[in-house]
Amino acid sequence: MKTIKRKTVMPESQIDVDILEEVVSPKSPTIRATISRAFHSLEFSTHQQDEIHRLLDKNNEGTITTRERSRLEGYVRVGNFLSLLKAKARTPVKRRASKR
Repeated sequence: MKTIKRKTVMPESQIDVDILEEVVSPKSPTIRATISRAFHSLEFSTHQQDEIHRLLDKNNEGTITTRERSRLEGYVRVGNFLSLLKAKARTPVKRRASKR
């Protein structure tokens, strides 16, 4: 296995977002309307939202554990991914509406 050496250190979550932005670029519409609507319905459950707020509070207070911080970072990565999917899903809807 080849090891990749990085000259600059970026947080893993930022690397994930950078890669996803290229893959799920909203600039090139490729999503059908039915899939677009399905993407827009994706969101965190009430339980997950409550956990995110609890973890954010602990982070702001400086009392978050390493495990909790990892969990919070996971939520951030998933949230970023959902945002990118939703941005991608909005593109064809806007273009179709403007053709009318």
